[in-house]
Parts: sequence; structure tokens; C-alpha cells
Amino acid sequence: MKIRLNKLAAAVFYFLLIILPFGIKKAVFVLGPGPGVQGMAFLYAADILALLLVISVILNVAQRSEESLRIGKSRFFASFRFIKNDGVAPLLFFFISLAGISIFFAASKLISVYSFARLFLYVGVAVAAANVVREGIVSTENVLAVF
Repeated sequence: MKIRLNKLAAAVFYFLLIILPFGIKKAVFVLGPGPGVQGMAFLYAADILALLLVISVILNVAQRSEESLRIGKSRFFASFRFIKNDGVAPLLFFFISLAGISIFFAASKLISVYSFARLFLYVGVAVAAANVVREGIVSTENVLAVF
């Protein structure tokens, strides 16, 4: 199962890199009175793949932590040690907090909540991508070769 989750995470990661520049989207509904596309919510294909990447990495980390618990080690939080040790977590928390506070000052609350949800998703993608590269599921040379 671990090999399948690694392959799933790698496949989703590469497919996300390939499809990201195309901007394939579907208008879901109108959020505000803005002209044209400014007040509309879109469902992007990259958002779906980003969500799949975050879920597959969380499942992969949970599986590794379950295997580590069998041998008496708690590894769930250790697998995210690059966040805790490098001081990235406080910066991410501060950044997301500022973005969350900006919701209260926005003219259109629905548009700001939609934008905040997409921002939160892509912060999760950044953390998931860092985990995928750090764990060796995807090599940096292959990522750069895609571009």
C-alpha cells in the first residue's frame, strides 16, 4: 500500500505541474456584483489536483506514522519536522492569519472567503510538495525537467 500511495502522490504531483499553466476552469457561481470574472467563483482543474495531492500526502504520512507506531516511534509530527525546525510554521501561521483577518475588511465577504480557501489550499500544496520532495518520492531534477 505504501508504494501505491507514493506512486499516487508522485503522479498527482507531476500531473499538477503539467496542468497548472493551462488554467482549465469552470464557472461555478457568481459571488459578487463585480464586472466580468471578478465576482465569479471558478473551479479549476489544478485545484482538484491540488486537493488530491494534499490528501495523498496526508494519507502517506499517516501510513508511515502507523508503521512507526508499531515499532514504538511516533513519526506523524516528525515527518513534518521541516516545518517545525526551520521556523516556517510561525511564518505560515502569520501569513494565513493576516489573510484571514483581511476577510473582515473586504467589501465582498464571499469573494474574500473563496480566495482565502484557495490560498489555504495552496499553502497546503506547498507543504505537501516539500514533503514529497524531502521524502524522495519525487526528485528535484525530475521536477525541473518538467519545465
